[in-house]
Amino acid sequence: MGTSLYELLASLSAQMRQVAERGDWDQFLSLEQQFNSGVTRIKPYDKQIDEIERQCSIELIRQILANNVATSHQMHNRIAQLEGIMQSNVQEQKLNRAYYGTK
Repeated sequence: MGTSLYELLASLSAQMRQVAERGDWDQFLSLEQQFNSGVTRIKPYDKQIDEIERQCSIELIRQILANNVATSHQMHNRIAQLEGIMQSNVQEQKLNRAYYGTK
């Protein structure tokens, strides 16, 4: 059971990486909820797996971590984009107030 849950998490993390690369953040949030639910489900089984399952799980965990790093990179890029948009809006509001006296 434990290995199949790790396989599910690896699959979900790969999907999260793909949708992050596409910029589909609504789908990302949905997948993230599924992933977090899977993490919660795996905790009780993690201590019960045998050595063979543990070795298989290690490779799956490496895949999950690699996907997480790539996804994190995409998220940081998106945050930077949003910060730029917000800064631009602040500048626009300041100009409007300066030239037109609007709030």
